[in-house]
Amino acid sequence: GEVRIVRKFDVLFEDVIEKKPKKEVVGQIVNDACDTYQCKLRTVRGKTGIYVSSIQKDNLVSVRARLKGSKFDVEARAGGRLRANNANQIECKLMTPDRLIGFIDMNGNACANIKIIEYRDQEQNTLMAAETKSPMLKERSSFLQKLDSRRRGLVELGSQVVPVWSTLSERSRLARMGLYGGVDYTIERIVVQNDEDSFVYKPNCVIYLRPSYPLVPRLERRWPIAVQESKIRLLLSSNIYNIFAALSATALAFTTMGFAAFLAAQLFSFTVVPSMSMKPTLEPGSVLLVEKLSPKWLQQRIKFGIPPDLTFYKSGDIILFRPPSELRSIIETSKKSQIQQQAPNTNNWFAPRADLFVKRIAAVPGDHVFIDAQTLTVSVNGHLLEPFPFPYADAVCEDPQVTSDLVRLWRSVHREENNEDFVVPPDFIFVLGDCPAVSVDSRIW
Repeated sequence: GEVRIVRKFDVLFEDVIEKKPKKEVVGQIVNDACDTYQCKLRTVRGKTGIYVSSIQKDNLVSVRARLKGSKFDVEARAGGRLRANNANQIECKLMTPDRLIGFIDMNGNACANIKIIEYRDQEQNTLMAAETKSPMLKERSSFLQKLDSRRRGLVELGSQVVPVWSTLSERSRLARMGLYGGVDYTIERIVVQNDEDSFVYKPNCVIYLRPSYPLVPRLERRWPIAVQESKIRLLLSSNIYNIFAALSATALAFTTMGFAAFLAAQLFSFTVVPSMSMKPTLEPGSVLLVEKLSPKWLQQRIKFGIPPDLTFYKSGDIILFRPPSELRSIIETSKKSQIQQQAPNTNNWFAPRADLFVKRIAAVPGDHVFIDAQTLTVSVNGHLLEPFPFPYADAVCEDPQVTSDLVRLWRSVHREENNEDFVVPPDFIFVLGDCPAVSVDSRIW
């Protein structure tokens, strides 16, 4: 923006103490016939300042407001685009309200000197040639160049910008200057060569920045701060930064969720109970949440030649396992047997396509197991195992006809009618279904 005109005038704010500028004190311009601007003394968010607005027309301006005191003056600068009919204001923050008493005379009035520089509105999209002179802009990748507010012509008086750092060392360097990553700053002044004010950014200019909102006490300092623009590697507009931060947070959330889902898939899974063999504890079609870490740990031990440790498996535990090929072969064969015709209601317990079978541990390594060849009842260490949980078993689990069908399957597999009496060897467990009449389990294979 090229300088068009400079205006200087004094403003009188009357009865400041009585009105207490929280309700605004409209100033009177006392030594200038200018009727373009209006000035107010206000206290907003714990800061007292002078607010300048435009009455008649749109203007690009920078404002210096100096409030006169009995011992010293206090001054603040700001700038931006003013819209006609008091549509917006430029605020020059001066002090905290408790210090205002030192700038009020005996009549309760306050006086300020205002300097307004008006700029000629120009297109801001012709900065490409100037950018080549900025070493920071030349170092950036093409993607960051497109985001930087300086390249996009968005750095001007009154605009909000956010400094962004890419390394910890750069973060510390900016923090020492008062630039904190992710904090919105308002540009109050732009100074170019020969200490001239400018409305828009120019390479190697000095920009005066103030946080757009109060910071935590340990980050506060005397504002505004003056910073050479070339020392800021990346300067984003508030809108671009908020969009970028939202996208980054969303991507991080999805990444975290994806990792959590992957981790959960490695540790847990859902499976459907495929048959009647665990009735009434588990009904066919019930969905189970299965812990998969224990078998993976066993597989790793076996992979490295370490004997599997089965001591954490206890009698009575319910487990799921992938059926070995021998078991699948038995089930496929039994489908063609007489069992399916004689007991059609029991066909659910075959479950030939189930990925996982579910059974209950009846005996662990070292236990003595006895199987009666006539009834397929099981005794462990001399104790007869009743259908589990007794006496709430389903009627089919004690149906003699169904049991006889299972006995025929047992004989077809074992090719004999003798009882079995053995000790569970190391690295093996003996499993049964809670509904023994329809369970193809360790009695059969």
